[in-house]
Amino acid sequence: ATALINAAKEIAKGIAVEYQRPWWGDCDIIFFNDPNTPAEFINGNSFKKSDYKTYYTKVKGFVNIDFDDAMLTFDLRRIDSEASIKFYIDGEQYPIKTYWLSEHNTYGFPLSKGNHTIEWEVYNETPNSWYGLQVYDIGIHYADKIVVNLLEPGSLGSEVLSHVNHVNDVTDLKVIGEMNAADWNVLKMMTNIVTLDLSEAVATSIPNSQFSGRSALYEFKFPQKLQSIGNEAFKGTTIYKLDLPETVTTIGDGAFRACRGLCDVDLRSQVKSIPNHCFYDSYLLQHVVLPDSLTSIGESSFRSTRIDSLNLPSTLKTIGNYAFYDSRIDYNRVEFPASLNSIGYRTFYSVSFYGGIKFAGAVSIGEDAFLYASIPGMLEIPTGSSITSGSFYSASLDSVSILGVI
Repeated sequence: ATALINAAKEIAKGIAVEYQRPWWGDCDIIFFNDPNTPAEFINGNSFKKSDYKTYYTKVKGFVNIDFDDAMLTFDLRRIDSEASIKFYIDGEQYPIKTYWLSEHNTYGFPLSKGNHTIEWEVYNETPNSWYGLQVYDIGIHYADKIVVNLLEPGSLGSEVLSHVNHVNDVTDLKVIGEMNAADWNVLKMMTNIVTLDLSEAVATSIPNSQFSGRSALYEFKFPQKLQSIGNEAFKGTTIYKLDLPETVTTIGDGAFRACRGLCDVDLRSQVKSIPNHCFYDSYLLQHVVLPDSLTSIGESSFRSTRIDSLNLPSTLKTIGNYAFYDSRIDYNRVEFPASLNSIGYRTFYSVSFYGGIKFAGAVSIGEDAFLYASIPGMLEIPTGSSITSGSFYSASLDSVSILGVI
């Protein structure tokens, strides 16, 4: 009651915003606009901010949820160019995709019963450029978690429809039991799915393009006996964490490409090869644990990422073309193992190695492999290594020691 009274006072000042609950909403939100650089509210549950100058604006919401299994959802649209946005729940930042937005990018976040603070920070740090974002259809609804025990493979559709009118109504689902192709087809039709738990499902493979483009998919738990993940299976989703079962042996090309909410990846499994374009353009990716069995890192696999540390296993033999092109590797010194045979074309193009690098054995370094890279400290090229044309062209180097290079 006190919060509502205070909100009424703020409304009178033009700081708080009267909220119009969307037709599907089950809970009210008290919004507070930025008094200095206010956003423009639309219909009471959407806002936008754009300007031809630098700006920083903050929209904060307060909510009291009196039911379990709540889900906060909103859509994000880029008005023009590439404005930046940060999103927080109870002070904790949650990664969301901001670059190359399509017309419809839905996000969902489970909320527990009780009081919560939600916050959007929208900003433009580039003067004389028109940047803008629109956050719309903000609402909190009861997201009944559906738990399905499959009576037999292929029964997911009928089981789910006993809970909802249409498969698109499903946002939070757990599947238990053996799955087949028909079940995967039903999952593919769930375009609004936010959390999907298959930890007790029996399945050995995830089909090609299974969840490709499902921008609402934020949390996913893998089947514990999973062996393979298909090409582009999760491309364009917003899953924030990846923890593969140890049973996985194969990952398809581009499986997690453009997962622009992905921050944490644990690949401790039986995987021997990181495929081409696997995490390409997953630009929030920071923490990566590679499998001990790894022998190759494919073309453009970690291109345009921001990895905080890189520990290469002693089994690694090849790093493909463009593998870490235009990426950033913070903190630790990158040690290339003695097992490494070759580094491809423009593999570390324009990469900043903040902790330096070290070669443990002879290696073939491809054309332009470290073009424009920044490598602090002493760089030693071991005896027996081969350097191709432009391997270190225009790289920023403190000092170099070349020992019998071919």
